[in-house]
Amino acid sequence: MTRRKVTATELKNHLGAYLEAAIAAPVFVEKSGREVAVLMSHEHYTYLQALEDRWWGAGQARRTAWLFGSRRDGTGSCSVAAPRG
Repeated sequence: MTRRKVTATELKNHLGAYLEAAIAAPVFVEKSGREVAVLMSHEHYTYLQALEDRWWGAGQARRTAWLFGSRRDGTGSCSVAAPRG
């Protein structure tokens, strides 16, 4: 499968066409020569969310919030915790 790439300007100028294209396959968006975003269908996004929930044990990551370095008192930051080891 070939990856569909589009510049941010091209996406802006032809958004409707790329929204339709994203239903069939993800569209990778480049800005200043580097990939910065992916446009995908709602169905694919929902699939990835369900896959993540199964991987983390039905929302375990949300309950413990360790992935985002949050504190249990709700005052945590949104930085990603660095891997140890």
